[in-house]
Amino acid sequence: MNTTNSYAVQWLHSINQISRSQWQMCFPEDDILRSYDLQKVYEAANFDSVRFHYGLIEQKNQTVAILPCFEYLLSLTDVASASIQRTVNYCRRYWPNFLKLSAFVNGSPISICDDLIGIHSDFRAEMQAILSFSFAEIAKKSKRLGCQATIIKEVRHRYRSALFACIADTFIIGESPPTTFTYAGEINNQSYIDRLRNRYRSSIKGHLNKFSKTNLRWDLVSDFGELSQQLCDLYLNVLDKSKVRFEQLTPEFFEHMNHQLGDKTSVLLCYHHDQIVAMELIVQGRQMHPIYLGMNYNYLHSSSLYFNCLIRLLQEAQERNCPGIELGQTSYEAKSIFGVELEKLYVAIQHNRPWINWLMKVFKHQILPPYAEVKPKNVLRDPAAHSACLTPIKTATREGY
Repeated sequence: MNTTNSYAVQWLHSINQISRSQWQMCFPEDDILRSYDLQKVYEAANFDSVRFHYGLIEQKNQTVAILPCFEYLLSLTDVASASIQRTVNYCRRYWPNFLKLSAFVNGSPISICDDLIGIHSDFRAEMQAILSFSFAEIAKKSKRLGCQATIIKEVRHRYRSALFACIADTFIIGESPPTTFTYAGEINNQSYIDRLRNRYRSSIKGHLNKFSKTNLRWDLVSDFGELSQQLCDLYLNVLDKSKVRFEQLTPEFFEHMNHQLGDKTSVLLCYHHDQIVAMELIVQGRQMHPIYLGMNYNYLHSSSLYFNCLIRLLQEAQERNCPGIELGQTSYEAKSIFGVELEKLYVAIQHNRPWINWLMKVFKHQILPPYAEVKPKNVLRDPAAHSACLTPIKTATREGY
């Protein structure tokens, strides 16, 4: 245990060494994407080459912060073009760690579009002191483990100033792909589709009509453990075509999502007769969060399958009375017809060799280039009313800093 300025850090190796009550002091129970149960899923998911660590920051035997971390091999081509990724994957047949970096990461091993820095609400007045101590201890732990880099991911734009103030001089801070939100509820007694301008309303109705002419059907399933391999295969289809790859899920991940989260998780399944051709994995906390999509691309064009996945999610959000919905990263052009608003996400990186860290700072904009602004479409009849309804829901998805 290390002690500095009245704070002490204790590093643990499993979520099972932390009590649920300790965790919920720093991550409230309804903060589902940062929950104790979801962390247990990660540990059981058998992610490739991932090892977990938990920093407990304490003051006079009181837990004041929890820092879930993990170490793994980070591919430097995660955001590279498909052609470069194919070339690198070929090279890795002979050199498995080619263009990989051992990294110690504070954050989630899956893309939750949020950070994993838990500070006890009673100690928020000391936040900057706690953060300064915490980030220093994360960097020390990274070096002790022999990792090449330390990473803090993924911080929402609204929290960037608060969280990164104490490391702006030592870490390289850049953008991750932004996340997206839309509001699917009624406004002034008008349904979501009725609030769209004619062109976009016709487009969505066209996608729905195309789907209705097929033999496809939707089903919401709460007990999906036995389908884990099928769900994972559909997810891998999407991952294989993705330009941005952050993680690779496993069948065990889906199995333990079902087992550990119980009625807080479900999956929307699209069937062609008895065959599953698309899935949307959903977790439910304060808001409904669709976190992963999978599909059979043989059905993509004949049924407008991707657009119908998004439409069905909006319908599900309405049915759950959770009209503000986060649609996540990537596919911004397709999501733009649903009137999405974007929020930038940020990552902080520090190489553990000072001269390499200096070079990374010099070439920051090549290593972590800012993401091009997605030009908003004139989709809604009353965008101001849409934004006014969405803003309080976005900020209420979890307790802020």
